[in-house]
Amino acid sequence: MSNDNRADLIAGLATAMGAPIKDAQLQNTRYDKTTGTFYCNGHIITANMIDKAIIYYENMFQRAQKNPDTKEMALVYELALEAIRLLKNDPNKVNGFIAQGK
Repeated sequence: MSNDNRADLIAGLATAMGAPIKDAQLQNTRYDKTTGTFYCNGHIITANMIDKAIIYYENMFQRAQKNPDTKEMALVYELALEAIRLLKNDPNKVNGFIAQGK
């Protein structure tokens, strides 16, 4: 494990336990394309969690599409799903929102 990854892990665990955010890198919203990790508001969102979010929004989108009363929510789920996919698959297209790696 590299020192950067170790520092991120320790800082993430400390934040999860309620410690104040001291690492400036964790305060900024960014995506590390080398590890597939998304840093957002002091949270470390791993590649595994991003994959779970994709599955969740796919399922919610499919359910919402079936019911005429939830068509608008289907668009919300589709937007979230496509934003996550864009972030994961082509972070360079999300220009100005995320840092390009470390």
